[in-house]
Amino acid sequence: MTENLKNDYQVGEELGRGQFGIIYRCFSVNSGRSFACKSINKLLLCDSTDRECIVKEPKILQILRGNASIVQIHRLYEDENSLHMVMDLCDEPNLFDHISKRGGAFSESEAGSIFIPLIQAVSHCHRLGIAHRDIKPDNVLFDSTGKLKLADFGSAECFGMNESGMMTGVVGTPYYVAPEVLLGREYNEKVDVWSAGVILYILLAGCPPFYGETPVETFQAVLRGNLRFPPRIFMSVSPEAKDLLRKMLCKDSSKRLSAEQVLRHPWIHRLYEDENSLHMVMDLCDEPNLFDRLSKRGGAFSESEAASIFIPLIQAVSHCHGLGIAHRDIKPDNVLFDSTGKLKLADFGSAECFGMNESGMMTGVVETPYYVAPEVLLGREYNGKVDVWSAGVFYTYYWPDVLRSTEKRRSRRFRQFCEGT
Repeated sequence: MTENLKNDYQVGEELGRGQFGIIYRCFSVNSGRSFACKSINKLLLCDSTDRECIVKEPKILQILRGNASIVQIHRLYEDENSLHMVMDLCDEPNLFDHISKRGGAFSESEAGSIFIPLIQAVSHCHRLGIAHRDIKPDNVLFDSTGKLKLADFGSAECFGMNESGMMTGVVGTPYYVAPEVLLGREYNEKVDVWSAGVILYILLAGCPPFYGETPVETFQAVLRGNLRFPPRIFMSVSPEAKDLLRKMLCKDSSKRLSAEQVLRHPWIHRLYEDENSLHMVMDLCDEPNLFDRLSKRGGAFSESEAASIFIPLIQAVSHCHGLGIAHRDIKPDNVLFDSTGKLKLADFGSAECFGMNESGMMTGVVETPYYVAPEVLLGREYNGKVDVWSAGVFYTYYWPDVLRSTEKRRSRRFRQFCEGT
């Protein structure tokens, strides 16, 4: 290895081997960050085509820099016999491993979480005039955070460098290669859309769309392009997903969707909506909450009435504390009632798991004026008893003048809470 590489990075254990080289884990001497070092032995390059691929890949990765779903190259070192590329470390199982381990279909939401960043990466490449030309599960990697990275641009081509935008050459892998490539015709970047469509089909079906016992039989199946959706397998797959597959795995490349068009497809839009939203199915509490009841009452409750509300509330608080959880925003608005009149403590958005640390203490100014404990407002560490304070404050709502208080009175009352008076 070059001296410059050794000066900048500490090279660790071997992660894998390829036809021309070895991938190592390495660590930056300055930052301590982990990377992958792809070391290629130039002496193993048999012909000009191999040499061209090796030289081309780092140049293409430089063009594609900045996209989070494409593996990034950080440094390049070269000497007479070797080429070393320091790249993103993706040491989690790749997509081929995920599919093999699964042994069956993924749900549409699971498939979408993989397919969307993949097709976004493909679209980014195409906008910059680059076709990957070997998209397959083995080249879809994941880093330690689970983020998808499209990798291995050794077969990539800069189609934007010629006026026609067309390419030639039989590249790709059985199962994933587009029919126009196999026919030896000129082709455009939509060969990547076909390959990505094959991956999506495999994710949703658990098997490839075009299959043969040998590579030759597989190529023949690809050339026939007879796309089927067996009811037994696709029974639970949505019509939108099948429509997208038909338009990606279209034999006529002029009618095949582009990567940009794939991203605008209704199936993608539906998954985007699901991805950007969190839906929780919860108890229905459609009766007036405690704030509404206090406001409507306009006066004090009897002790028995107050107890019928307070006892289940403090029982809920005690249950939370027993599990090491502080609610931290107990107020009448968050005390709900279901259709049977049963009290439900709700809205745990500000809650904290104080049981997760040894001291059991928390920090952070949360909660709502009137109900917040003084130690919270003073910026001190505090414990679960802030909820007890908030529950105790409810008695103030039994005073009609508090319900009718002006903003000035509220402000004064808030200062009093801060002072603990």
